[in-house]
Amino acid sequence: QTREALEVFKQVLSRDPQDADAEWNLAVLYLDTPNLPTLDPLAQKKAVVERLQRYQELTHGRRDELLEAYLKEARAAVEREERKQQRQRTGGQKP
Repeated sequence: QTREALEVFKQVLSRDPQDADAEWNLAVLYLDTPNLPTLDPLAQKKAVVERLQRYQELTHGRRDELLEAYLKEARAAVEREERKQQRQRTGGQKP
């Protein structure tokens, strides 16, 4: 179901790149679905931020509490994943 939903939202956006609802739904899907097979973990987390920012642009910068909470959560997830990958590259050693 998740894969199908991803495809539907992507198709909607390919036909109408201004569809804010599709951007929102795609962002939430990326946020709520751990380890999508089509994206590595960092790319998935970055995609959430990008989609939420695009949604905000499409809604003319409208701010609401849920959007702000999701953006905060997504940005923190990106930072955690970047630190995790850095630790993996360095074998847990401090830089």
